[in-house]
Amino acid sequence: MRTGSSQAICVGGRQTGHLPHTGKVPGDISPCSHQQREVLGTVQNKSSLLDSNLKIMRKFSERDSILLDKKVISPAEFERNQLNYLNSMGSMENTRGEQGTVRLELQKTVSVHYRK
Repeated sequence: MRTGSSQAICVGGRQTGHLPHTGKVPGDISPCSHQQREVLGTVQNKSSLLDSNLKIMRKFSERDSILLDKKVISPAEFERNQLNYLNSMGSMENTRGEQGTVRLELQKTVSVHYRK
């Protein structure tokens, strides 16, 4: 992952390239670990926001079912709203997958760092 032109590039838990602003050279894992922790924090925040959104969407879905039964909304509107709800659920699952991947990469980075 690249976070800027003056940052190192983290590939598979290893740092490649120089860090011009710090003078650090390849093999110093700590910048990768720091970057991965930042990414993990971002993904966790995204997950929290999506979770809140999903709770709201679930309430709308329940209300829409009642409105459909009472013929207040059309089946097409209900289906459109259900599709939005399902998309929100899919986004949440994708974010959980991202979170797991970032945690795994961070664990690999820390593991490689301590083996040296």
